Order: sequence, then structure tokens, then C-alpha cells
Amino acid sequence: MNIEKLEKIKKLDESKVITDGTHQCEENVRLKIVVPLLEALGWTLSEDIDAEFPIKRKKVDICLKVNRLPKLLVEIKDIHQNLDAHLEQIEDYIVTLKSTVNKILLTNGNEFRLYQYDVIEKQLEKVLIFQRSRLDQSAEREKLQSITKAELSSEFKRIHVNASNLGLVIQEYNRWKTNLFLSISKNIRINIRKNSEFKKKIDNWISSKRDVAHDWTWKDSREDEGLLSKYNKVLEPVLTKYNITGVTKNTGSKFWKSYKKNTEFRADINQKLRKEGFAVDLIDKFALQSAFIFLNRLFFIRLGEDYGFIPHRLYNPEYIANLYKFTKPASVYHQIASCFSEISVYFPRIYNDPLFDHISYEDLEWERDVVAHILEELMNYNFRQTEVDLLGEIYQKTLNKELRKLLGQFYTRTSIVNYMLHLLEDPDETKTILDPSCGSGSFLRQYYVMMKEIMIKKDYEVDSIYSSLIKKINGYDIDPFAVQLSTIKLILLNKKFNIYKKPTDENVEDGVEDEQCVEDEDRLFPEISITNRNSLTAEKNVTDLTQIGKNRFDYIVGNPPFFVVNSNEPPFDKILGTGQYSKILSDNLNVASMFLYKYVKLLKKDGQLAFIFPRSFLHVDSYQAIREYLLSKYRVQYIFDLGKAFEDVGLQQIILVIKNTSADGNKVEYGLLKEENGQIEKELTYISQQAYFQTRGYRFEVFSGIKTGQAVSTAEIIKKIYKDYGNSLKNIGDFCMEIQRGIGLQKSATSKRKSAEDLVILGGRSIFNFGIKQGKGIKRFIKREKMIKANMSSKYSKNVFQPKIMLQNLVSSKIRIVGAYIEDIQDNSGKQPIYYPSFDTITNIYFKPGQVKYARFILGILLSEFSTFFLRDIVFIRQTLTLHLDESYLMQIPIIEPTEDQLNQITDAVLELEGIVKNYQDQGITTSARSKPDWENANNPQFSAYHTKLDELNEAVYELYGLTKEERQYIRDQLHEFEHYY
Repeated sequence: MNIEKLEKIKKLDESKVITDGTHQCEENVRLKIVVPLLEALGWTLSEDIDAEFPIKRKKVDICLKVNRLPKLLVEIKDIHQNLDAHLEQIEDYIVTLKSTVNKILLTNGNEFRLYQYDVIEKQLEKVLIFQRSRLDQSAEREKLQSITKAELSSEFKRIHVNASNLGLVIQEYNRWKTNLFLSISKNIRINIRKNSEFKKKIDNWISSKRDVAHDWTWKDSREDEGLLSKYNKVLEPVLTKYNITGVTKNTGSKFWKSYKKNTEFRADINQKLRKEGFAVDLIDKFALQSAFIFLNRLFFIRLGEDYGFIPHRLYNPEYIANLYKFTKPASVYHQIASCFSEISVYFPRIYNDPLFDHISYEDLEWERDVVAHILEELMNYNFRQTEVDLLGEIYQKTLNKELRKLLGQFYTRTSIVNYMLHLLEDPDETKTILDPSCGSGSFLRQYYVMMKEIMIKKDYEVDSIYSSLIKKINGYDIDPFAVQLSTIKLILLNKKFNIYKKPTDENVEDGVEDEQCVEDEDRLFPEISITNRNSLTAEKNVTDLTQIGKNRFDYIVGNPPFFVVNSNEPPFDKILGTGQYSKILSDNLNVASMFLYKYVKLLKKDGQLAFIFPRSFLHVDSYQAIREYLLSKYRVQYIFDLGKAFEDVGLQQIILVIKNTSADGNKVEYGLLKEENGQIEKELTYISQQAYFQTRGYRFEVFSGIKTGQAVSTAEIIKKIYKDYGNSLKNIGDFCMEIQRGIGLQKSATSKRKSAEDLVILGGRSIFNFGIKQGKGIKRFIKREKMIKANMSSKYSKNVFQPKIMLQNLVSSKIRIVGAYIEDIQDNSGKQPIYYPSFDTITNIYFKPGQVKYARFILGILLSEFSTFFLRDIVFIRQTLTLHLDESYLMQIPIIEPTEDQLNQITDAVLELEGIVKNYQDQGITTSARSKPDWENANNPQFSAYHTKLDELNEAVYELYGLTKEERQYIRDQLHEFEHYY
């Protein structure tokens, strides 16, 4: 701070400013007072002070720059003018500029006021005021310290991005994405109305999205619990305003009725969702995808600039400052295009492609303020030392569920990827790898990282590793967005392989690179083999089946898509029509099976395939053909249980590793994987691959194997039962006439009785083990004429007029049968007694005439530890997501014909348990429709009678099956393991 200059400014006589005898002397105030004052504070006229700085169609008198970027605005008025009259004007400057500038100095030459704009409260705050007449006082000069060049320059400190502050970058990324999304979405809707050619392009894009309904809205995602919770959180202010409880799954709720009928409410909801970055309709999805692609390309350039293999273009204040001067969207586009086109010479895979599909950058209007603001804030980050998979982490944590589905991408956690890659045998630099659904490139990136370490240990020259290794890495994806992302991530792995002279730390660390980057023709990037193609046909834009099987690979890895294909609609009608997948066709063919079948055949001899796969592959009938094919042709090395690795998918996954070699003598290794502090732990069992040929439908009964150090196994127990009882074994079908769900009349039922003639009807929530629940809201009522008709179907007749075992049809994540024998009559006034009918959330077991005596015996077996174990480990193979307990599953449980004593023992135990449960309810111990009853809490001594009798029932069932003490303990251990793990 130059005190001598400040004192000279203080002494300046007003007459020197007012030269024409009037107060119209703004230019003199600028030249004789303001500029000298700024120079006294360290600002340089030629470098830091930009006069008449444009803000759209207006100009602010002075803009002070730090590192060539706007930092402080100065608005000058005539001497003696009242500054209060200009507050609205200066606020408009800041709001219109929409940059990181939030301070403005307002002065008339005598009084100086510094204002700061609060973006949250959206108002100006006066933070400093000083008078020219007091510049000779030290206290007054102290106030000026905050607007010196040194002070404002100190605020510009680049953040070095690493794992510890990655969350900050992701937070900013989300904000940039949302702002860009809002701008693009608004622009698209305007262009659709005004530009018929643009509308045609958008219509073509929508029609190409076969996996998304063309009339999609955010309402279609209400079934997802996670999204529903997020919707309610962000919409809380709007919901409070309209006095509505919340967004629900039920479309008949107050929310959805209001959303449909109240246009103002609907507009407020849609506006709030968009402001929070949620797509409201398919146009919004288009806009979100555009925002992601654009931001990823910007990030690539910024990372490349800081790594040193791209010259500074975006990290260039003059480039950004020029953007602020543009008034037309076309100018903004051309500025962006010029940058991208220059980079495209070296990275055509990323920058020569259109925005996506057939829509180009030029088709959209890019809002200057939004783009410039993003670029300006990106300058605050230094990516030079970034070792984390930055784009992968951003990709994982910023794409919401619906957009991931739209893009067909599910990010795989790095710990899982690394675990799978370390299952590959004898990796070396000569071997080739393919990811046929590379998505965000996680597998290929981590394979490179792993192989680089191996090659360094072999004393390879570090600088040569990239060029030799990258030629062995291959990826396919049908989505050009995924191809770009994977390509970017592989390029960024090579920090030392530059197309430009690498800048030094000194000239770019916290400022702007001064040294001109020089192109090095000898150091161009090698071609990266990430291809945009249909992985199931190998087609590139056209069908070219001649390419199938042309290349073979040492390793094929990845996370292929999971969904049931429609064989009658494109593209699968054409793909399946070739006949190449005829060996694995089924009624519910999953695209994952097609990937597995195609790519296991592209392995070299002794090559390995490692896929993340739907867990239902282990036992569901639609996978039977592919299971048989694999078992007969290849060695199944590993099956590792991941649980729900991808929260967005809605099903469980496994790691499946196949080797192209003989299966003779092979034992399949199965493991329950658990991630603790980033480390994968496993508990293993082993079973002969040959044993799977003996299972029903070639099911992979993975829990039947032998654990290290254990003499008992599930396979041995099941083998013993079938061997000892042989042909005398029965199933439930031998005792009952029908197993079927109840009636789907929920919409016709009411929570309160409307008439004395109404019947009680039970649903899954109405029952628990050994009884019917009592309590408010548990029972439902239905009009008698809805159930009892002149010409009743057999299903209705049995449902109304017969006693039955009722089982909850939906099996929860804990996989246990919940049921009761219901023989109570609710109406005996007619020709036939009326029992309790049931909804279709109940599975009913109706007994044959003369077999009713077995009803409680069958119920006792179904509710025993043995059946829970059998159902969990053999039938459902611990598939913990919601399943339906239908006939096909119940019929698999083996039933032993009991002796009279065994029949009576188990029947009596069930009767006593029914009595205990009734007694508890008579005492007023109730339970809600959604929870387990209190007496099923084994830790509560109040209910010891229930658990004592339940133990007796379990022992009686074990006795029935002839199981030893060790075998019983093994089953209990398996049940405990299930409870602990899941």
C-alpha cells in the first residue's frame, strides 16, 4: 500500500475534478481519484484494471482481475451523487454476471462503499465504508487492506485434488451438473417449439430408447424406496406449503391426486425437482445426459492440462474472460468448439463424436454465464497429483438411479474389481484382456494399474509400460458415452506420455502456465481399443456377424447388463434370429446369459472369464440351459457371493469365474464375500463340479459343499435323507389336493365392516406362525356377494368353504415360512360353513379328503428349522430378495411318511403352540400387521413357554428325518451363518 499516493489523493481539491463547473464529472473521478487509489493499493493499470467491462448489454466502469479473472467490480458515480440511489444497479451487475465475482466497490470519489452479494439470502451486504477525506488516518487506511491486490490475490489458492477432498469436488460437480442441466432443459423445450429440424432429432433420440417408456415421467420411479425417500426430502418445503404429507407409491394418495389436478402444485413440484437435479420427464433425461457428457469432456481437458499432456486452454483466464463478453449463444458455442476441435486432433475418440447419438453441440444453445462460471471454478482445482479414479468416483456418486438405467451403467466398486482381477491366473504383459460391456472403464483401468505394478517388478522402463500395455487392453460398449468415459480414464493413467512439453511445477502450480507448450510429434498417444459396438453382434453401425469370434482373449472380465430380453422386438428379434444363441434359449432369457454364452467361447485355451452375474443364475429355471452348457464344456472355478453389490439394480449378484479347460476332478470354490474396511473377507466351501449334474435343473447348490475342517455338509445330509428313505419319500402334493394363491380382491375390501353380512378376509399381514393376528387394522372385510356367487369357480369355492394352511406368499430377506392352519368357521348359517377366505398374498394348501389329519403335521414341518434350512440353502440358495412362496418351491421340500407316534407328536406340538399363541393374544399381547410378534423374540424370558415348545417341535422333526446330533448342530450353524451374514 502506497501511503504517499493515498495522502496525495486525500489532498486533491474537488475543483480539479469538477472542471466544467458542474457535477457531471464521472470520467474525472475515475482518472483522478479511483485509478490512482487502486494503483496505490497495488493494482496495475495495464494488467489488472479492465475499463468498461461488458456485462451482457451493460458495462461496469472497472473490473479488477486476479490471474486475469474478474475479482472485484468498481462502479463510479459523479462526485456528490447519493450512492443509495444506485444500489439496485450494482446488484443487477453481480446477478447478471453470474460469475464467482461477488464484490463491488461503489464510489462517487469522496465516499467509497464495498458491498458483497449473499447468494443464499440474495441481497447486498455493506461490508466496508471509507472516506477520501480521512485517507491520512491509519485507521481509515487499515480498512483498505481488504481490497488491495495482495489481499484479493491471496484468496486464489488452488486446491490439490486427492482422496481426502474428493467429496468437495463431487459436491461442486453436482452443482455444475444441475445448473447446466437446467439451462439445457429450458433451451431444448424452446427449440422444440421453434425448430422443426431440432424436434425431429429429439424425436429420433426418444424413439431409439427402447429401454425407457417414451412417456416416462418421474412418477414412474416412485416404486424405488431410495428415490422415494430423496423425493420427499427435497420436496419437503413444497409439501409443507400445500399441507400434503408426502410422495407415495400409491397413485390414489392425496399427493398424486393433487399433482394430477392442481396445476400450480404440479408446477411447483416439477420446478423443485429440476432445481435439485432430478429429471421430471424424458426431455430432462436428455438434458442430464448432455450435461454429464459435456462436463466429462471439460474434466478431461482440465485433468490433461494439469497432467501436462494438453496445452492450457480452459485453464486460461483470458479464454474465460472472453466468454463473459459474449452476448450470443452462437459465440459461446464457437468458443467451446474451437477448444474441442483443437484437442480432437489428438483424441478423436472423445471429441470428434457428437454430443451423443446424432445430436451435436451446435444443436443446443449453451448459456454463456453457466459455462463460464463452471470453467472459472474449475480453475480452483489442481489435478496434478490426483491418483484416485476421479471420473469413476464422480460417475458413481452423481448419477441418480433413473439416469443410470437410461445410460445402462452401473459402477463397480474398486474393491470388487480388484478382487476379481486378482483371481486371474499368471497375468503378464503378453496377455490380452477384454471387457465387452466396459461401462465407465473400471475393470480396464484397474487391470492397467495391476499390470503396471507387475511390470515395474520385472524392471521394465516405466515410460515404456503404457505404450506396450495399452495395446493389450480392449473394451466394447453399445453406449458412446461409456466409450468416451472409458477412453478418458485410460488416457489419464499415462501422466508421463505427453503430446506436449510438460510444464514445470514452478510455472503452473498456483497460477497460469507462462511457458508456451511445444507439440512433440514423436510422443502422440497410441490408439486405445475401446469400441462403440453392440457386444452381442459385434456390429459397428451395421450388422457384421463375420467379426464374431475373430479375436480370442486371455481374460474376459466385466459386469454385463442384467435384464430379460423381448425376443419379438428389436434388437433381440434380429440377434436371436441368427440362431447363434439357440442352445441357451428359454422363456425368460436374460441378456446376461447371452453375454456369458458368447464371450466364454472367445477365450483362448486356459483363458479365464470373470463376470459379475445375477445370483438367480444359480437356481432359476431360465438359466438352466446356460448352466448345463458351462458345466459340460468348461471349468467353473469360483462362485463368490456379493449380496447386493449394486443398490440400483434391485437384485443380488455373484462373481462367476470360468476357465477354458477340462473340468475333470474340479472342485468349485464358493465363498461368501464381505467387505470390511475396504478388504474382502470370505468363508469358503468346496463341491465337486460333477455334483451339479445330479441336481434338479443343473442347479448350483453352492451351500451343499464341504467347509474346511468340517465333517458334515449339506450335500451329505440331503444324500443321506434320499438314500435312507428312497422311494418312501413324499412331498406336499401327496397330502393335498391343491396349492394355490388366494383371490386378488384387495381393491374390493375395506378396513371396517360395512354390513353384518360382510366376511373377514385375510392377507399375508393377517397371519403369523400358528395363528391369526389380532389388533387394529389387521383384518379386512369384503361383501359376501363378492365371494359367494351362484356359479362359483373351483378356486373361489375352495377359498371360502374349506379349512387350509395359510402361508405368507412373499418370502422376506430372512427366508422363512410364516403360516398357520386356519380351520375356524366364521359363518355356519348357510348350507356350507364359511371359513376365512384369503387374498393372493396368501398361499393356500388344501388337503385331500381323508388327509386333513396331516394338516398340522405338514405345518409343523414347514415351520421347523429343517424346512427353513432346506428352503434357504437348497431351494432358494439364499436368494434374499423378495420371492413368492409358490407351489413349485414348496413341492421340493421332502416329506417323510410318519408313523402314528410321529404324526401325533408333531401334531400335538403344533396344537400346543397354537394354544400358547392364543393365550398370549388373550392377554392383550398383540403385534402390528408389519412386525413379528413379541413372543418370537428368543431373548425375552416372558415367552419361554413358546420357545420351549418350538424347540420340542424342531427336535421331533429332526427325529423324523433321522438326523444325528452333529447334523442338527450343523443345520443350526448354517441358519446362524445366514442370519449373521445377511
